[in-house]
Amino acid sequence: MSLQRTVLRPHRVGDIFGVGAFVTQRSWNIADLMVSRANLLGAHWVREELTATRLHSGPNAPYHWATFDRVVNLERRSGIQILGLLDYSNTWRFGDHGTMPHAAVRLLSADFARYAYAVARHFRGRIRYWQVWNEPDRLVYWHPAPSPGDYATLLSAAYRAIKRADRRNVVVMAGTSGVDLPFVRAVAARTRAFDVVSVHPYRNEPESDLLQQVASLRRLHRPIWFTEIGWAAGYGCEVCTSEDQQASYLLRFYALSAAAGVQRIFWYDLRDDAHVASDPEGHFGLLRYDLSGKPAFAAYGFLARLLAGARFTGAESAGQDGDYALRFSTSRGPAVVAWTTGYGASGVGVGWSAGSAVELDSMGNVISSVDVRDGWAVINLPADGSPVYMLSSPSLAPRIPPGPLLHFAPPATPVPRVTRSAARRVRIIRRPPVGRRKVVVNHAAWAIRPSPVKHSSKRPVPRRRELVLPTSTPSPTPTITEVMATPQPTGQP
Repeated sequence: MSLQRTVLRPHRVGDIFGVGAFVTQRSWNIADLMVSRANLLGAHWVREELTATRLHSGPNAPYHWATFDRVVNLERRSGIQILGLLDYSNTWRFGDHGTMPHAAVRLLSADFARYAYAVARHFRGRIRYWQVWNEPDRLVYWHPAPSPGDYATLLSAAYRAIKRADRRNVVVMAGTSGVDLPFVRAVAARTRAFDVVSVHPYRNEPESDLLQQVASLRRLHRPIWFTEIGWAAGYGCEVCTSEDQQASYLLRFYALSAAAGVQRIFWYDLRDDAHVASDPEGHFGLLRYDLSGKPAFAAYGFLARLLAGARFTGAESAGQDGDYALRFSTSRGPAVVAWTTGYGASGVGVGWSAGSAVELDSMGNVISSVDVRDGWAVINLPADGSPVYMLSSPSLAPRIPPGPLLHFAPPATPVPRVTRSAARRVRIIRRPPVGRRKVVVNHAAWAIRPSPVKHSSKRPVPRRRELVLPTSTPSPTPTITEVMATPQPTGQP
């Protein structure tokens, strides 16, 4: 039996669309703006970090709930589900909160379980999904060395505590860095104290080994979540992808994962961090730091609306000769997402019962009409790997209207190239092409002023800046003009 038949079976797609928002710890001072944009994006889920050392200053110290309550309440009122990330040591027995020495792992796990219970109990009825730790297979997050056995001990203790807070809670295994199958299998061999298996399948190309990896994870007989995935894209970052390529990779990865039956996919992350432009770690956002949208934001929003309530019905091609053509049944009629990873333009035939068809790009712009004959249509696949849609009519394409909540801006001024050491740390090594699409739009100005507090994040970052909307009346809803051009430095305040 072929891999395509064993993996790509028809099924309901479900609410796969999530995003790492991290509003509680990175953007709490503009929480209203961030939650509004998550809603506009079409994300059904957000991943929020509730780090122990941010919530209280010691195991017996009082918890500081106010900021976290405000953000969680905003997200829940907007209809968004939350995956709560419980991470890092709560013991204060060691100076490094990532330290989990083997000799003391049971003591440290008991301390962590008390923190997990306190948080899960406090947010009972608001957060039901809890992830225990972050990337425990990496030395940076588990000292003195990663250990599946030690993590299994921590996971088991936290699982009991989270279920004691509310038996309806769902416990998600920590996402491994990449698809670390040996680590995941070793944890599962030591404990079954998890309801969902999770990995962070970062990769250079969206398709590489994805179907085989999902098939392997399925043998654990748990739902599969990708709690982080993304490609860095930003001007001034030599080792990042281009912003157009980020959008293409997002669509290809989400469509193929949906076809493979992955239950949740959280893009990392919603907004760029405040790193210097040459640092790739700061450029994974769908929004730039000033909240202007990247092409990936529009691509995500289009796909999320198209696949809402959809069903995957089959694949005309799933990697044969580098071509992919995935068929979905949606509320807007039949839809196909297709692309090629080959070395030139290609075409793929698709069974098509509708009388007409149009081809659209990743953001829903019509490319051309498609000739339909005798129940078949041939989709032209661009040589650069850009994915295309086929729908029966352009009027069925969902839209994200630009306006006060979503504006597009020119790129920032490039800065000197990234150092070799930074290039070695980045997950994706690809050079942006010379030419790319530039989106020109007339939009309201944004003011930036220093923030009075520091914000913590996944890795240390410079002092944050607070984004403030102008007090004047916003400009009218803008009109987007798309042109092909080489990026030009424009500068920003």
